[in-house]
Amino acid sequence: MRQFAVYLAGSGLPVGIPAVHQGPGGPRRATPYLYTDTDIQALMQAADELFSPPRAATMKTLTGLLAVTGMRIGEALRLTIGDLDLNDGVVVITAAKYGRQRIVLLDTTSCRAITKYLHRPDRQRVGLAPERPVLTTGKGTRVPASNARGAFHAMTQHADLPSRAGARPRLHDLRHAFTTRTMIEAYRSGRDPARTLTLLSVWLGHSNPADTYWYLQAAPEIAAIAAQRLDEDQDS
Repeated sequence: MRQFAVYLAGSGLPVGIPAVHQGPGGPRRATPYLYTDTDIQALMQAADELFSPPRAATMKTLTGLLAVTGMRIGEALRLTIGDLDLNDGVVVITAAKYGRQRIVLLDTTSCRAITKYLHRPDRQRVGLAPERPVLTTGKGTRVPASNARGAFHAMTQHADLPSRAGARPRLHDLRHAFTTRTMIEAYRSGRDPARTLTLLSVWLGHSNPADTYWYLQAAPEIAAIAAQRLDEDQDS
């Protein structure tokens, strides 16, 4: 019932959303930390100040890629050179969750950033063959997820990001921030929120649309914009 209420609220209808964890038991999800553009810039700067140039470049590319695509961490780390078409801005995720394959798109700015990373002398030395990983360690191996999370944690500490109620910054939260930002842009541009949620569910690789609807509860900005749009529709 709660997920259906979230869906209706995301569609702009004035419905109340029951609070989470009202009953005993059940899984508990961490409150996502919703990054702003300023937060992302601070994280990029922290990487430059903390790490060697090769590792900083890898972590900045990973952070940017997750922020603009909403990929899962493992999906980004498993990408190979052959999965990228930077001329057309297409990324094929061949090793997605549940064994599925899907496509996400990149704008020209993101394509240029990834191209610049791949053409760094230290990155070129470890190979650019189609089967080689996009994101590599200094030895040319695929970046382990544990290493990426550890480095990102150090970046968040160094960047001294502002506190958010009940949330601590995690690498996975870049996926939540992407989803929230997309929904906010849909409301502001007048697009159909319900259709945007459906498309997002496919884009993110969710098997259950409820997993996408859940993202709405963490962003009061979405509820505020939805209420404003509803008022405008009623006044017109």
